[in-house]
Amino acid sequence: MTASATASSEFPISEPAPAPQGRGRTAAIVLGWMGIAGQLLIVLQAFVCAPKFRAMFADFGIELSPVTLAFLAIFPVWVIAPVLSAVALVTVTRLRDSRAHGILTVAIGIMAAAFLLEAWTVLALYLPLLSLQGKLS
Repeated sequence: MTASATASSEFPISEPAPAPQGRGRTAAIVLGWMGIAGQLLIVLQAFVCAPKFRAMFADFGIELSPVTLAFLAIFPVWVIAPVLSAVALVTVTRLRDSRAHGILTVAIGIMAAAFLLEAWTVLALYLPLLSLQGKLS
């Protein structure tokens, strides 16, 4: 027997283990898709509400805060957030050796992005109303 035949019989080459299909992995994937659904809802909310608030702010004649001005300028680009999140989640999920903790990390990032978009939306749209209320009092 040659040295290579001996080595291969002593240390057989095995195929890589398949990705685990446990409940933790499934829960992480579901959490990620819930975050993407939340992002889509926030983007839809921004597209519906922002033009109405913009018209209302113009009627009031109040000076808008930098947070509100930035929101009104940037919100149309937010469509990219759920698209990039879906690409990231699908990419990580399809990796052969993806584990639940890796998918969960991406899912938590997606949820955090959704919460940040929602917080910015609420702050940007209601901050001018609060300043107007201070002028009326």
